Order: sequence, then structure tokens, then C-alpha cells
Amino acid sequence: MKDIKTTDKDDDDASSIVSAVQSVRPLPLADAYKPTPLQKAFQPGSTPVHLSSRFMKWNCVGIIRQYNNDEENSIDVEFHDTSTHHPLHISNNMDYTMADLSSEAVVLASHTYDDTPSKLTCMHFGSWDNAKEWSITMPDDEDIQAVTIGNGWLAVATSTRNVRLFTVAGLQQDTFIIPGPIVSMAAKNNKLILVYHRGMGIPGEQLLGVSLLTVGSRKRTIFNDIPLPISPKTTLTWIGFSEEGTPFSVDSSGILRMLNKGLGFQWSQVANTKDQAKGKSDHYWIVSLHENPQQIRCIPCKGSRYPATLPRPAVAILPYQLPLCEMNTEKSQFEECLLRCKLFSHNLPADSYELEEVLKPSQEALMKLFALAVRSDREQRALEVCKLMSEDHTLQLAIKYASRLRKLQLAERISQLAQDKTDEVEEEEEEDNLFNTVNYQADDWSKSNGHVIAEEPMEEETEDDIVDDNIEEREEADGQDQPTGLLLNTKPKPKTTTTPAAPLIGRSNPFKISTQEKMKQPVKGTQVFDGMNKKIEKPKSTSIMPISTKISKTNQKKIPSQSKLFTAKGEKSKTDVQKTCKDKSTEESNNKKCLNAFELWLEDNKTDLEEEHPDLSEEDFGSMATDRFRSLSKDDRQVWIQKAKSLKANAKNGDENTEQKKRKREDEDADIKPSNKKAQKEIDIKKPLSQSTNAKLSNFAFSKD
Repeated sequence: MKDIKTTDKDDDDASSIVSAVQSVRPLPLADAYKPTPLQKAFQPGSTPVHLSSRFMKWNCVGIIRQYNNDEENSIDVEFHDTSTHHPLHISNNMDYTMADLSSEAVVLASHTYDDTPSKLTCMHFGSWDNAKEWSITMPDDEDIQAVTIGNGWLAVATSTRNVRLFTVAGLQQDTFIIPGPIVSMAAKNNKLILVYHRGMGIPGEQLLGVSLLTVGSRKRTIFNDIPLPISPKTTLTWIGFSEEGTPFSVDSSGILRMLNKGLGFQWSQVANTKDQAKGKSDHYWIVSLHENPQQIRCIPCKGSRYPATLPRPAVAILPYQLPLCEMNTEKSQFEECLLRCKLFSHNLPADSYELEEVLKPSQEALMKLFALAVRSDREQRALEVCKLMSEDHTLQLAIKYASRLRKLQLAERISQLAQDKTDEVEEEEEEDNLFNTVNYQADDWSKSNGHVIAEEPMEEETEDDIVDDNIEEREEADGQDQPTGLLLNTKPKPKTTTTPAAPLIGRSNPFKISTQEKMKQPVKGTQVFDGMNKKIEKPKSTSIMPISTKISKTNQKKIPSQSKLFTAKGEKSKTDVQKTCKDKSTEESNNKKCLNAFELWLEDNKTDLEEEHPDLSEEDFGSMATDRFRSLSKDDRQVWIQKAKSLKANAKNGDENTEQKKRKREDEDADIKPSNKKAQKEIDIKKPLSQSTNAKLSNFAFSKD
């Protein structure tokens, strides 16, 4: 009985356990977060490593092929231009998997295998010496992930996030660290672009960063660690530069992007290679990019992403096309042409033939857009198109076209727009000229504030120097010397003649000036520049014969008469002196009227600036004044510019009035001169003879009798 009871109890416990287990329902398992695997590092212009025959590099210089099978393991280098170098055949004993090619060297690199460290080899066939190949081994904990070569240098990115820079001759130049694992990098001339992982992205997407810097004698970072945009659920397949040096990128969806400098280093889509493919499984493999002419050189891959090495694939050329809306309409096609030309013009040098060639289609597209807007009665849109026209003749054509279609209101607004543009151009040119001349005028204005610079002592002149100075003074008398070098806007310096303090004894030097008199004259303003190699005026004497110290009475009587004769020849009349004074005053007033905006502002604020900064030197005062003028607001600067313009206009009107007055004076003088001559003759006839002449005549008559 006991055994039966125990068994019944056990059965009850078992049934309770089963019921408890059945009452607990299993919870649904939630999908765990699976991070997106990071994209592995790759070489631009290369095919995958697992292929038995692959392209290690294909660029605009040449092609590097690798053959890895049971029979051979070798590398072939072929150049597009055979004058660069003859083809190379290299045995791949070190298992090189990465390569890059330029017009002066070939770079090869291998990964770390077991105990074999990663190795870098450079074949510098452009070297002038016999040692054309060098190799270097990486540290044990570093594995080379990417290599590239520029103009005279090469770069290596390793697994420890180090970027090592070398010269093509093997000199270790520099090293720095990037913030994430390397994805790819490329070089062109002195530019280096690096793409790396910035962190964990959205599920299924890559989060990439890019940095651009210059390498060489002047190392600098153009931009650092900005996001690199790629299409959703894609990876990066190509990174590099165009032949003109602009960065481009391509993702696995076939979208080609370009770095847009006009928008402050933003990436803009310029093409979609999948639109040109015939089938869904067809792709285009990028070889090189060109901006002028606008060409995408690539290899079409039918049914695959990568081209085969044999037979040698043919290169195709694709056009650029911006992704605008309604590309099947005529309006969108013109807009796409306009925007594309502007986008590619940002990377070309100003005032170059290439820039004109790129912008020529944009001018035609603008005119067609304007005509299309006018014909469809979109006058506001037509005016917006005119705002994009930078040349005057295109605006004139737009005005003629609008008036021909009897769009008079539109033609009026376009003419007003053209006038506003010309005014803006004139103001910009005036401001540019003003700021260019301010630095040269700063010293002059600072020195004219009362600062005095001592002049260097005059060297003693020899007889040869005196003769040379005499010849040069005669040449200067024939025509005034024109200033050379920097033309400073200053007032003309009045010429002062020096007279000897005491009569000369013995032989006189008519061209020499004593140094004492010269040291007495302080130099101000632009006299510092005038003092450099300046021709000194010498007092002209009437004779160069020695003058005796003893003078007789007869000589004393004759001297004043002779001096009167010489002074009568050399001196000017009072009317001439008055005319010259008036001319000088008018010149000074004209110079004041012709001052520019900076000079007018400095004249008005000169005293205040001197009080604020009394201890400044000439150069510091001038630079401070220019900085103060530049710090003015645009409206305040415009007030002084308008004042200068009004003064110039008044000066022109004044010049015309003075010319008319001069002509009237000359006519009046011509009428007065004949009457003066007649009156002078009558006076000479009526004038009695002097006593001395009468006595001489009477003596002559007496002796004759």
C-alpha cells in the first residue's frame, strides 16, 4: 500500500510540472542588431585580388597587369606613351598586390604574410643616376593597405591608421594619423585625397570621411574630415582626380560626384553611368576623367562589374549630365547646359582660353532660355535669365529681342538692369584701385602729417660731376622730367633758387651749392622719394671769369647798367609773374579736386588720428590709417567715393571755364599790343635827349669846324 501511495504522489507532482510548463508560452525572438560590415580597402582603377589575371592599375599614364596562376606569377607594366618608358616585365616573387603608376615611377606594395612583413618597392625610372630601385620594410605591426604616387612623392596608408610620406628617391618625408581605417586614397601632382571610415553608419550603409591636403614644399590641409556622400546601400568604387586636378568619386550604383568649390566644398552629382548602360547587369569601369573637353573615359563591362584583361578592352567616352527635373523638355536641357558649364568653370583659372571655351555654350544656353521665356510670356523668368548674363552685348541682344516682340516693359527693365550692372562694375573697379593705391599712398600721407626725416649729407662734388650736372640741367631746361616708378598722388614741390650769402673770391663754381644751406631745409612728405638721385638746381652766374676784389670807380658806375641789361633779359614782367601764380593756385585747387576717397577721408580725420596715436611712426601711421579706412562700412565708404566723384566732375567743369578765360585773355592781349606799340613809338619821339648825349654832339660839331 505504501508503494502504491508513493507512486500516486509522484504522478501528481509530474502532472503539475507538465501543466506549469505548458502554461508558460514561448516569447517571440527579436531580431538582434547586425552592424554593417566595413568596406575593405581598395586601390582605385584596380580589379579584385582573387582574379588570376587582373588589373593592378589603369590610369591615364599606363596599365599594370598581374598574372597569378600555376605557371607564372608576374607583373607587366605598359605605358600609353612609349616615349615615357619602355614596357616592363617584373617577376612577382614578393607577392605584390597593390600598385600605382606615374610618369616618373612605379610603386608596388605587399601585405603581411606569416613572418614576412609588409614591403614597399619603388622603381624610379625617371632618376638620373643608376640606382633606380629601392625598397623599405614596414614595422611588424603595420600592414600596407593602400599606396599612391604624386609628383615627386608617394604615400602609404597602413593598418595602424598611419600615413607615411616618402620621396621618389626613398627619403622618409613625413607621417601623420587619420581618424579611421583607410578605404582608399589617390594623388595628383601635389594633392593627396584620403577616404576612411568615420564610424558606424546607418544599417546597410557606410559612413565615410574624406580629407584633402597638399604635399610637397608647402604642406597644408585644404579640408579635413568632411563626410563623403554615397548613394544608399552602396559602397565606394573609385576615388581620384580629373586631369585638371578636381576630386571625383564613384559609388557602386554608378553615380559620379564632383567636388563643387562654388558651394564651399560640397559634392555635386555630375553623371549617372547606369543611365548609359544597356542592361541591368551592365556597368562602366572608370579609367580617367576630363573637364575640358568634358569626357568620362571608362570601360563598358557587359554582365559584370570588372573588365577582363584579355582581350584588351576598348575605352568608351560618356558625357556629363546633371540630374535636373524633366530632362525631356527643352527648358531643362538649356538649364542643365548652363549649370554644368558654370560648375566646371569654377576649377579653371580666370582669364584663360580654357575658361572661355567652357563658358561659350553657357552664353548660348542663356540666350535660348531668354527667348523661350519671352515667347511663353514669362517676363519675370526672362528678367531672371538676364540677371545671369555677365556680358554687355548679350544684354543688348536681349533688349533688341524684347523690343522686337513688343515687350516694352521687359526691355525697359533689362536696360535698367544693364545700367545697374555697369555702375556696380565701376564701383568695384574703383574700390579695387583705391585699395591697391592706398598702400603706396600711406607713407606719403603719414609723412605729410608733420613728420620730418633728416636728409643724408651731401657728398662733395668733383669737377666731372659738375660738368655732368651742367649738361643734365640743360637737358632738363628743354623738357621737364617725367616721374618714374610709383606715381604718388601728391602736390608738386615748388622749386627754390639759392643765392650766395657772400661774394665769391677767386674762381667761382656756378653749379655748386654749399652743404650748410642744404642741411637747413627740412624734408617733408614725398621729398623723401624726390631726394633719391635728384638733380640739384645750381645758380647760374653771368660769367665764369675770376672777379677781382678791388673794384674801380669806373667799374662801379658800369656794373649797375650791365646788371640792368641782364636782369631785363632774365626777369619776367609783373603780368607774367601774376599769371604763373594764378596757374599754380589753379593747379593746387585742381589737385585738391582730384583727390580720391581715401585722401579726402584722411584730410578730414587726420587731426583726430594724430591725437589718438601720437607715438606712431610714419609707416605705422600710414598702415593704421588704411586699416581704419578699410574698416568703414560700405555705406560710409560710398559717401567718400561720391564726394570724390563730385570733385572730379567739378574739376572737369572748372578746366573748361579756365580754358575759355585763357582764350579771351589772349584775344584781348592781341588787341592791346598794337596800340601799346604805337604809344611807345610816340613817347620815344617826344622824349628829349639826355645832357650827356647833347654835350657829346656839341663837342663833335666843334671839333669838326
